[in-house]
Amino acid sequence: MKKNIIMLLLALLFATLSAPPVSDALTVGGAVRQPLNLTNEDLARFVATEVKLTDFTSSTQFNGVFVYKGVPLQALLGTAVIQKAEGGFNKQIDLAIVVRNKEGKVAVLSWGEVFYRNPSNVIVAFSADPVMPHHAKGCSKCHAQKEYQPTLDKLARKVGLPKLILANDFFSDRSLEDIISIEVVDLKRGSAKKPDPEPVSTKFTVTDSSGKITEFTDLPKYRQIKVDLKVVGDGKGFHGYKQFEGVSVRELLGGLNIGNEPDKTMLVTATDGYQGLFSLGEIFLSPLGERIIISEQKDGSVKSFKVVIPDDTAADRSIRTITKIEILTLK
Repeated sequence: MKKNIIMLLLALLFATLSAPPVSDALTVGGAVRQPLNLTNEDLARFVATEVKLTDFTSSTQFNGVFVYKGVPLQALLGTAVIQKAEGGFNKQIDLAIVVRNKEGKVAVLSWGEVFYRNPSNVIVAFSADPVMPHHAKGCSKCHAQKEYQPTLDKLARKVGLPKLILANDFFSDRSLEDIISIEVVDLKRGSAKKPDPEPVSTKFTVTDSSGKITEFTDLPKYRQIKVDLKVVGDGKGFHGYKQFEGVSVRELLGGLNIGNEPDKTMLVTATDGYQGLFSLGEIFLSPLGERIIISEQKDGSVKSFKVVIPDDTAADRSIRTITKIEILTLK
């Protein structure tokens, strides 16, 4: 009898562990050591943070102003433990994070914009509270009801949770509601980094998602902007302060008819195999995206092209001697 009870308990335990995720659960998987299956109640058990978001898309659709409480995506991915495949480029800065919702919409983030920014920049929200206008005279004092009522109606809507929130994006295209999966994607586009005997890049190419290649040997026709960079590396620590002048990557890609597409990424490769990934969302939807530049560095008659991203908390995605840029779709 005792043996039968033990066998029954073991069978129940196995069935629980191997059961498919419940329909309303959020899964975290891909290149991770410990996949997660989380309900909205599970998310609420993490240490939470709050952000306020004016939900306004690039297509000028207003979806309300809400205060969201949620879990930093850093914390969720830290719990899942990101793990890259062995034998390739060993840093995690070329990883992509693909978020999907019930409608099939996709938002892609780069590893860098999640882990080289403050944790509250990207959260998975489990609650949403509308920010109601509290002017003593009310909206009717200045506007007709037909003007203000549609806006107020947005504050009364039910927000689909869990919801991805990107607090630094000006447009909310990537702040998806009713998300069901978060997948860490190892692109495996390059081999291990190797020493470059001649660390120069006199030209670089841009390959769009259709395969069209454009070569650049200089950047004379583009507007030049200046950025300041605090050089802090994950491995080597603080290495000083530098100023760079160059062309905004946003403007360069725009000139090639590459624009805001939340399911695409930009992979940058240097002559020595060093790689870094950027989402097109962080380039085109965030005000900070304007400050990601390509700078032409000159040492006598030798020149090299360098990607500089001044607003990361570490300079590891500021890549020197770039040789190619690829636009990749991650649907």
